[in-house]
Amino acid sequence: MKKAGEPNKHKLQSAETRRALLEAAEKIFARDGFERAQLEEIAHECGRTRGAVYAQYATKEHLFFALQELRVERARRDVGELIAAIGKKDAQARRAAFRKYYAEATGPELSILDLELRLYALRHPESLATWRERYAGLYDPARFKEAFGVKQLPGRSRVKSRVLALNVVKSGMELAMKFQPDELTRKEMHLLLFEIFDGLFPEEGSVTTPARKAEKGRRRTA
Repeated sequence: MKKAGEPNKHKLQSAETRRALLEAAEKIFARDGFERAQLEEIAHECGRTRGAVYAQYATKEHLFFALQELRVERARRDVGELIAAIGKKDAQARRAAFRKYYAEATGPELSILDLELRLYALRHPESLATWRERYAGLYDPARFKEAFGVKQLPGRSRVKSRVLALNVVKSGMELAMKFQPDELTRKEMHLLLFEIFDGLFPEEGSVTTPARKAEKGRRRTA
């Protein structure tokens, strides 16, 4: 007997179809790009019909947006879970945990999808504001400051800019690894991401700002 509130068979089948379509779409959009990707190919990839695609997503854009929403939501969830897991530790320990998380390669496919979304939004201004808002929520500098004890120092770029740079730089690095695998290995990228993170978010007391440089200069000449 079906319990109250329990999803019926049709809803379960629809949910499974959406899951399969999104999984296939991730592969096809990363491989072919948004413009060249075909719904028939996505349907074939997961063993569905074209009609099954339209039953869930009215257009290719709707499927593309659903995939991108899922990608952004996964990233938000991963960062949230990381912060929650290390929440009781001090800021230095939290910074070390996030540094390790950041340096782990996520795979070039996700970076390709990230690039595809940015290009789509730039080419379709009507969607630009929406996706800017989504990304702003994902990379919240206030949350970053609180979780990892990051401070705004005189003479340094804004924390907001550095948080944004984390994602942009990593995406670019993963694309470079895909494009030139002999020049940029996964191990080398891992080390570079550590160095990039340390450059953007150095440990407290290790930053030399223009003001500190000037002070040191005055001391040497005194």
